[in-house]
Amino acid sequence: MVRATFTLLTLLGLSYASVANADNWDEGIDGDLSNNRLVPTVISLDPGSNTITATSVAGDPEYYAVNVPPGYELSALTLVSYASLDPISFVAVQNGTTFTEPATGTNVSQLLGWLHFTPSLVGTDILDDIGNGGGAIGFTGPQPAGDYTFWSQQTGANASTYTFDLQVTVAPTDQPIGAIKLIIKIAASGKEKLVFVSKDPAFLFPPLGSDDDPANGSPGGAIIDLLTRDGGNATFTVPPGESPAPGWKVKDGVVDLYKYINKDAPGGPVPIKVVVLKDTKVLKVVGKETGVPLAGTLGDVVVRITTGTTRSCARFDAATILKDEPGKFIAKGAVAASLADCASGPPTTSTSTTTSSTTSTSTSSTTSTSTSTSSTTSTSTSSTTSTTLGSPSGAFVG
Repeated sequence: MVRATFTLLTLLGLSYASVANADNWDEGIDGDLSNNRLVPTVISLDPGSNTITATSVAGDPEYYAVNVPPGYELSALTLVSYASLDPISFVAVQNGTTFTEPATGTNVSQLLGWLHFTPSLVGTDILDDIGNGGGAIGFTGPQPAGDYTFWSQQTGANASTYTFDLQVTVAPTDQPIGAIKLIIKIAASGKEKLVFVSKDPAFLFPPLGSDDDPANGSPGGAIIDLLTRDGGNATFTVPPGESPAPGWKVKDGVVDLYKYINKDAPGGPVPIKVVVLKDTKVLKVVGKETGVPLAGTLGDVVVRITTGTTRSCARFDAATILKDEPGKFIAKGAVAASLADCASGPPTTSTSTTTSSTTSTSTSSTTSTSTSTSSTTSTSTSSTTSTTLGSPSGAFVG
């Protein structure tokens, strides 16, 4: 059978059907990856970079299961190379040790994510792109320890050769926290404002002088993520460096303190004006840009603050929202128990159904309808129908 060479780099540890040695899988050496979604090839991944090489063409789908071991996360999936006369191939992922959805009649809502990948993506991390697959459960950022099964394929007559790099790194320590307020708004003048305040003593304060120290650690700095259900996501990277503004101030006292000041925001190194981490007392962020579009509503927002290997996060769900309208999101009283960890953004709550057919065109279509009716009680129904098209280009799910 013709096979597309598909190099997948990895970083974890596991085993299932046929089992590869850690560090790589090469179809030319280790044999063809499984064509059976219920009995995928098990690839043993170690921390670091591992490779898998495969070749896909019409009639030769690839199913392979990996395990991210405890204490680690799947931090990136890079498309290293792609060679084919056909410029589109397909990859999808589910949680678990098998792939439960068939290649025809696929219910996209049961996929964790999916992507049509192309040569233009070579050299980029496509993990978030997979998480953004329309109609799927979806995810953002690194994925936590656990079992994942991948499905990749090329439905056209031209074999595709591609290389993935699955990067596994030590997982950050997560701490969901309570928070006092979150304000995300844009004024009529166009000025933007971002304010987040938590006084939960449980937030993770990086020890002074440690690798997680945002001022002087390695790599140092802080990452601030806004993850919304309906309005997109934003990431602000606050650079390291203990210095006069713009920079970090460090206080070694009865209560240790880090304070980042950028008086030029939204100019300067980052649109963030102030970041305060006061041990057991305050975690605060003030920005002069929101980073997310405010033309509509945001629905549900997670704020995540990362310093080195520590992440604190707070979720502002429906119970906390005071205003959610174009140009303004205001919420108060986030509860730590609303999040299990800091791995991803707000959960999505939609019902999806998917039908499939085969055509000779690579067109894809997605139709969404949402209706709400209310009387004595209120009912909200959302449905998404994705039409699956098997095309010569291998663009399977649309």
